Amino acid sequence: MREKTFHLEIVTPKGLKFEGEATWLRLPGVMGETGILADHAPLLALLEPGVGVYRASGSDHPLALGEGFVTVAKNRVMVLVESADRPEEIDKEAARQEVARLDATPGGPWVHPESRARRRLAMARQQVASWT
Repeated sequence: MREKTFHLEIVTPKGLKFEGEATWLRLPGVMGETGILADHAPLLALLEPGVGVYRASGSDHPLALGEGFVTVAKNRVMVLVESADRPEEIDKEAARQEVARLDATPGGPWVHPESRARRRLAMARQQVASWT
């Protein structure tokens, strides 16, 4: 039995990251993880930095996502984010060093919301770079 699909677009300020048919999508929402399948109810949700994964053509595709939002309507999903990095686009050591640098700052990354967001993105980049 063929899985139902929806049209997915992932867009960053640098351009289109993915456009095509997907069977599912998992995103880091500010209210918790959001999962999307075909025929999902209309949705507008804010996204926080983290790991997103979509399945297209039978394969899972992870992305380290920056802040943004997702819209869902009539089997079309649009993800608009600050950044979306694939595993091969990430320097694993640089991501690890960024997490360590943020953790070593006075007060750690927990003092300022912007520092927390940078740390979440660095952690996501580290996870996606290690994806196998």
